[in-house]
Amino acid sequence: MKTQSLQPGWSRRHLGFSIIELLMVLAVIGLAVGFFILNIDNAIEGVTRESPGEVMLKSFRKARLMAVTEKQTVFLSYNSELDRFELRTGNRNSTEVIASYDLDEADKGNMDAVNFWPIEPFSEQTTRRKYEVFEHLPVPFAAVRFEPSGISSFIAVELGYAPEISEPVWMLMDPFSSAEINAEVR
Repeated sequence: MKTQSLQPGWSRRHLGFSIIELLMVLAVIGLAVGFFILNIDNAIEGVTRESPGEVMLKSFRKARLMAVTEKQTVFLSYNSELDRFELRTGNRNSTEVIASYDLDEADKGNMDAVNFWPIEPFSEQTTRRKYEVFEHLPVPFAAVRFEPSGISSFIAVELGYAPEISEPVWMLMDPFSSAEINAEVR
């Protein structure tokens, strides 16, 4: 039977890892896993971020739904101090916010203004069912009104970004469905 020879100065109890070495390896693995999970969480957050237009569409749909289900007038406005869309019931000056939709943290501070412009068909070729070109009237609304029937004002929403970010984005809203209309605003 062969015996294992040890280097001079080593005994059998020095052949394994010490508890401190094992704990240090576990700590390094734990840090690596923590950084990996943090990066995955940030990546998922970046993918699920909503643009101001998506937040606005969501608030439009909720305002219409609340007006119909609660059978009362709902007003949708934009609070520029808090960077959020707010829903109110009753009258336009009601102080009670019943729902709000905040802009994503990355977009807060980048919005100069959100204006709700009343619009009307501009082109003579426009038919009742197919609108192509609209012009906005000179004075914007402070809020969009949703009736208990679900009908809202016929408006174009101007999402005004800070000048160094981009030009304003225009979204035309169908007063009957709150869907975005693919048309041009002058």
